[in-house]
Amino acid sequence: MMATQIAPMPDAPVNLDEVKAFLRIDDSSEDALLAALVRSASELAEAFTGQKLIARDFVERIAAVPTWTRLSATPVLSIDAVETTGGALPVTGYEIDIDASGDGWVRIIAAAERHVSVQCRAGMAADWNGIPE
Repeated sequence: MMATQIAPMPDAPVNLDEVKAFLRIDDSSEDALLAALVRSASELAEAFTGQKLIARDFVERIAAVPTWTRLSATPVLSIDAVETTGGALPVTGYEIDIDASGDGWVRIIAAAERHVSVQCRAGMAADWNGIPE
């Protein structure tokens, strides 16, 4: 079974004070609920678009096969390392590619194990101001 571990979003997309001002809420009795709703909306937006909004690191475990394997997180900004349980694969043991649409691809040429871990960074923008409307 392949698994992807993606770091959580570093910050809420909007400041809680901005949300409260927009909703005209003066007290702090609903702060936890509002923060949860903002987080949930952000996660739903990522699920709907199929893209990570804010750039962050992730590790994906893939099969060590000689055919190209597409990484699940997108848009991929960088593929930083390909490792087995014994450590990093030599650069001659794999090939990587990031295509024009931001999909990351990995092909394992030589690995002694059945799976490898790919360390990458994916996201549309560095912060919320860079996300397209």
